[in-house]
Amino acid sequence: MAISLLQFGLVVLLLATLPLWGRAASRPSDAVTAPSAAEGVEGVEGGETDGKEGATVRPWRIPGVAYAPATFLFCCGVEAGVGLWGSSILVSRKGLAAADAAQ
Repeated sequence: MAISLLQFGLVVLLLATLPLWGRAASRPSDAVTAPSAAEGVEGVEGGETDGKEGATVRPWRIPGVAYAPATFLFCCGVEAGVGLWGSSILVSRKGLAAADAAQ
């Protein structure tokens, strides 16, 4: 119950701040500048751009990027496996009642 209230509070907060996102996106940033397509990004070949000056569209060529979705899928698989088989093992091996094991 407490987690659902927290999540609904976050939804309300994010919806209330939605107009601020447009202002922050349209404001020029002095601290971060993208390299030009000719310069490229370290480990990434330049050439293709998405119409924005200096933005290169090749995220899969950046070293280490492919590990993020692989790690996510691994974590989801482990979580699903434990969720599906955990209660069965508790009932069959540990002798717990099915209602207690499901909790």
